[in-house]
Amino acid sequence: MRDNLRVKEVRLDGDTQRRFIICHNPDEAERAKARRDELITRLTGELARIDTARARTAKRTPASAATPRR
Repeated sequence: MRDNLRVKEVRLDGDTQRRFIICHNPDEAERAKARRDELITRLTGELARIDTARARTAKRTPASAATPRR
């Protein structure tokens, strides 16, 4: 086992024959969190850009044109 890993054995209640070995790499967890945070920032910016574009379009489009005709 590498020094940078945290390892733990887990047994579920009532199941004495099955066990799970959980490995956690704190360094990789930090990198994954940084990637998730960056993605959330990018997506938040993109959603704000889309919201702004929709608001501009709604101001230019008359209300009668926004509803589909049958």
